[in-house]
Amino acid sequence: MKRILFFDDEPFITNLLIDSLRRNFGWNESNEREITFVSSSKELFDEIKSETTYNLFVMDILAPIYQIEQASDFSKKEIEAMQDGENTGVVFAGKIRQMEKYKNVPILFLSARRQPAKMLEKTAYIEKPAFAIEVSEKMEELIKQ
Repeated sequence: MKRILFFDDEPFITNLLIDSLRRNFGWNESNEREITFVSSSKELFDEIKSETTYNLFVMDILAPIYQIEQASDFSKKEIEAMQDGENTGVVFAGKIRQMEKYKNVPILFLSARRQPAKMLEKTAYIEKPAFAIEVSEKMEELIKQ
């Protein structure tokens, strides 16, 4: 089973994309591909600390500051570095990659924000609005790495 974790603070739009991926592109449990969706940083970090192991992360680069403040997983310095809301997803990805089981797991950023100048290894970027076919193709490519 390949497990994909989506993180975005806009549940309505993201759920439309996930629904299309499941219905039209085979990203569903019957094809051994399970998508889990979370919409806050607390849920994200609770999920990555769980027993479940994910094979791919799909996440937004931007996250509202109230979500950052509620996550006890960040140091004061990290929170200060994210105060303006810019590139919080990149910081989240860095935290995820600090975990041994996720050191090499690919990450796909979906964002209305321009691609950040500094990206981590094994990451990809698609600008929103994104078509489900484009996201599916990139997910397929990354999950095979």
